[in-house]
Amino acid sequence: MRSLFLLLVVGIAFGNGALSRTRRSSSWGSSLTTARVDSQEMRLDQLAKQLDSLEGSLEGGDLGIPASMNSLSLRLDKIEGNDCGKRQFSCGRHSGQCVFELNVCDNVPDCANGMDEAEETCSNPVPAGRSWNGVAHWDSCLVRSNNKMNVLITGNKRYDYFPSRLWVDAVIIESYTVSGEEQTNTWSISGFYNYASRMVKFNSPKEGTMGIGLTCSDAGSDVAQCDFVRATDQHVCGSVTLTRGA
Repeated sequence: MRSLFLLLVVGIAFGNGALSRTRRSSSWGSSLTTARVDSQEMRLDQLAKQLDSLEGSLEGGDLGIPASMNSLSLRLDKIEGNDCGKRQFSCGRHSGQCVFELNVCDNVPDCANGMDEAEETCSNPVPAGRSWNGVAHWDSCLVRSNNKMNVLITGNKRYDYFPSRLWVDAVIIESYTVSGEEQTNTWSISGFYNYASRMVKFNSPKEGTMGIGLTCSDAGSDVAQCDFVRATDQHVCGSVTLTRGA
């Protein structure tokens, strides 16, 4: 395969040289041809070295995907979309492979490139002690002004029999203004993080009466984009962009 590749490059190189010579004056065509051949020989030598390096990586099994590449691929999939179904995980842009979401981060590689078990895919973005802050914007369900919100993660649980989910406990501390007076509430919430979709879903607080939960997706650079979702009909009441605190 390497020989075929090099022959193809040689053919293109000398073909381009021949075409160029027909367009040049005969008085300096010979020197130009010599310079072009020398240049192409140097280029072929560089290509050969690159090919040797690539073959060495393949033969040595060096097929690991850098965490930064995984992260970029996941972000682009989110922005551009992919061909995978609703409950499927994309093994990467142009990979042409999708796996069922419950097979992600289960300690068994299903993607040919190992992306479903990669460190970047299976890292925990919501560990205990991490906090997020933002200002909520309500379109319906509630009417509140200057609704500041702090979400503090208080605990994680991950079960061996269900590793593709991470159970998360948290506390929401919010403040808002009513008739010119500031009100403060504290809510205890629980939910789970989905490694495949990079999304955490919190159920509505047990102490609450509105039945409104919080669904957040990774927006990159320590930012989470969240929606307030009414449990009874999945109506989106508002949103908040949370930035990482601690």
